[in-house]
Amino acid sequence: MDMTKARNAARATLAAAALLTTVGPVQASNASYVFTAIDTARHGLDVVNGHYDQAIARIRTGSADETNFSESTSLCIAYTKLGDVDGAMAYCDRAVAIARRTNGMRRVADMPAMYGKDLDLVIALSNRGVAHAASGNHAMALADLQEADALRPRLSALPKNLEILAEAMASAE
Repeated sequence: MDMTKARNAARATLAAAALLTTVGPVQASNASYVFTAIDTARHGLDVVNGHYDQAIARIRTGSADETNFSESTSLCIAYTKLGDVDGAMAYCDRAVAIARRTNGMRRVADMPAMYGKDLDLVIALSNRGVAHAASGNHAMALADLQEADALRPRLSALPKNLEILAEAMASAE
């Protein structure tokens, strides 16, 4: 890859990483969990803007059952926001599986190390943890959020989500 292509790939990666956006609250124990959406992805803006049904329809129409990481992430969030636990878990699990299969990174191979190779896996685990928490499965939520928190890079949403989960678990005892 020549220097111009490498530089452009790095810029695109930087833009994608910078545009990771947290979206809407999922209510649990009077606090708001935070998802991480990829708003540069196909229909990611629909999810960020709260157009969950529209995002689901567009993604499912365009890709049938074979969704990529970004689409699976968007569907994980959209189904969770709509209260469809089975739909949410199917796509949250798919996003995690894709991230694990690709070593947590779907972007260009020469991505600068500062972004960490596990960015996609952190996003997928964090979102699945929030989906578990929203459905009341605190043990699974804790496992996913702790695994995501142990990886690099760190998402700003993780400490907040872990704190909210700890409060929810304490009040459930």
